[in-house]
Amino acid sequence: MTELIINRSDLPISATMVREHMIFDRRKEWMQLVNPKLHKMYDELRMQLMSVEWYQQKLLAERNIPEKCDMSGTCGFKYDEY
Repeated sequence: MTELIINRSDLPISATMVREHMIFDRRKEWMQLVNPKLHKMYDELRMQLMSVEWYQQKLLAERNIPEKCDMSGTCGFKYDEY
């Protein structure tokens, strides 16, 4: 394992930023921030991230969908669209 220390003023990146790109399905932006070896894992990683209710609610809130809405497809989009 290699540890890389990066000055944030040179490369403004955070784990929160990387996760938010995944939550809102901004694949292109996400790929610019992560190691290219992870690119092929995007769908799997996103699926795991979005299995967490907190991230589902964050997506719903951003889309102005009521919190009581579930991801079953009754809220204007299907589970696999987020």
